[in-house]
Amino acid sequence: MNYEIGPILMQPDPLRPGFSYKVRNPRCYKAPEIVSFTQILKENYVVEYGQFIRREFAHGRLPVPYFGAYSKPVIVDVLIDKGYYDQLDSFSFAMYVICDVHFYDPVTGEDYYQKYCVNGYHAFYSPSDYFLGVDIYRGERLRLKHHLDDCLVPYIRKAHYDAYAYNFLLKYQPEALEGPCKIDIESLVKAMGYRIQVEQLSRNGKVKAKTIFHTKMVTVYEGDKAVQKLIEGGTILVSSKCDPDYLMNILHECIHIEYHMLFYELQYYYRSLVKLEIPDFDEFFMSEDQQDTIRSMEIQANAISARAVVYKENLDITLENFKDELGRDIHHTDLYGYERLIEHITETYGSYRTTAKNRLHHLGFKRVRGVFEWGDRSYAKAHEIPDDFPDDWTYTLPIEEMSKILGTNLTFDKLVFSGSFVYADGHLCLNHPDYVINFNGRWWLTEKAKKNMAECCLPFRRVYGKENYRYTFGELNKEQQARFYEMAFSAEQLKALEANRDEYLLSLLTVEYEENGVKQTRKMTRGETVKFLMKRSGMTEDAVAEAADCSVETLTALRSKKKYTPRLGTMLAFFTALNLEEVYRNELLIMTKLISEIDSEEYKTYLWFKNTVPGFNVYQVNDYLRSIGKSTWTTGYKPRSKAQKAV
Repeated sequence: MNYEIGPILMQPDPLRPGFSYKVRNPRCYKAPEIVSFTQILKENYVVEYGQFIRREFAHGRLPVPYFGAYSKPVIVDVLIDKGYYDQLDSFSFAMYVICDVHFYDPVTGEDYYQKYCVNGYHAFYSPSDYFLGVDIYRGERLRLKHHLDDCLVPYIRKAHYDAYAYNFLLKYQPEALEGPCKIDIESLVKAMGYRIQVEQLSRNGKVKAKTIFHTKMVTVYEGDKAVQKLIEGGTILVSSKCDPDYLMNILHECIHIEYHMLFYELQYYYRSLVKLEIPDFDEFFMSEDQQDTIRSMEIQANAISARAVVYKENLDITLENFKDELGRDIHHTDLYGYERLIEHITETYGSYRTTAKNRLHHLGFKRVRGVFEWGDRSYAKAHEIPDDFPDDWTYTLPIEEMSKILGTNLTFDKLVFSGSFVYADGHLCLNHPDYVINFNGRWWLTEKAKKNMAECCLPFRRVYGKENYRYTFGELNKEQQARFYEMAFSAEQLKALEANRDEYLLSLLTVEYEENGVKQTRKMTRGETVKFLMKRSGMTEDAVAEAADCSVETLTALRSKKKYTPRLGTMLAFFTALNLEEVYRNELLIMTKLISEIDSEEYKTYLWFKNTVPGFNVYQVNDYLRSIGKSTWTTGYKPRSKAQKAV
């Protein structure tokens, strides 16, 4: 998709009297843009940086490489390479701009290239100075206290999220650090100099809150009707104060205000220069780098708000005081105790359940992973997860997410349609009475299954796609636009599941009987196995004979005559007609004393068709065998005679 770029226009730069700012014609834009500060520098300040470096060179203040005793180098060109930014406060930052300088020595005729670091600072509401000094840059790491990216979003390590949450609470609501309590979000917002206003922010209700930094017209809704409303700057819009996640929605916005103000001011600065009206809601386009910037802010706001609402030291006190219904502490409780604890944390702090669960997991309570896992339309029953089960894997998945895998993973399709598994309380579980029970028309996991998930349930690896967020100028935390899952299986898990599935399929080839009042089981005979597999397929005897291109008498003999020894071709045709699994094929080959033929050319021909010709049938194979002058598997379909039907 191509987007037109307009001719360069000139706008006066309000922060540098006498200078003009080069911008692209806003009428040629088809979508809003998130600008980076480095982009502004490269498009508009190259001449000024060149003039500064040449002036320093002319006055002997520019450190230069050694050119030789008689050389007289001159500067040919100066280009801006990249910028590093260090936050000073909410509205200013230090700048370290790396420039590539091209020298030419007329004495030797040689060219030299050297990188320089020009330091300065930018302030949005006071004078700025871009040229405080310059020095040679040899690629060394710059010591930045509060490193910002090109769009002025701070780099924050995961290990520092708790510290950022602590500083935020200390600044705006220090009483929340004194012990377990719920944040007074109204007073916190007031302390930040903002106000809360209730508005319907989307038709579908998915947009819960957003922040308006400067007075502007904002699209809100009255029912299904979109209307424009003038919203004062310094306002946090929220969809409803009755929302159970009201506190978390507002706190998320407060983190944006505290730590992402420079990003917003950069966009405001840019648009005040270009006089660009930004389309709202669906009329937008962002590059992948711009999306990465928005994602970074959302990740930080989610993580820091979670750590602020359930501050670690307060949570430690909660855990120390926790007792389940039997008086056990957190280290000795069961899964239902974890559920009770998560509910208690949610009520005490006003957090999400997922926030409480994740905080416990981060503190090392791995058993909590099997609690409050989202199944089909509700939370699944609590279950044990093995200690060695990776954090990015799950046994629980909504059926709509599971259905997305169908048609994309052949192994998964085979497992699902084999009849070996049922969907039970958000899990694909082996259809075995040890693991599942049907109650009121729904399948549920047994207690044995909940304690031995690796034995009976399909595992899925969560592979998260990048989340895309909408961004409208002047508004942060727009609706999350897309989030998808891609599921995968590990080779080890598949091998274990295949083994469980084969064991289950073999367990069906048994017959229960009673002897001396004691219930016992025995293995099916060949005839009973053939009957079971034909009944399982749902096909009549005539239909199976037609699909196998053989006579009904052949199937009758296979099913009823103990001394009948079929040809390998007959068995291969039967396998193909019923599309039998490998475990059943092997059992029948053993029963017919043909297992030694598994390495024969005829059996390999069957495997070749099965693995390379989707949906192949016996007629195709027989035609192929005739074409190469070999015997066919079967001699042709012969329906039941009238005499046989009468019998």
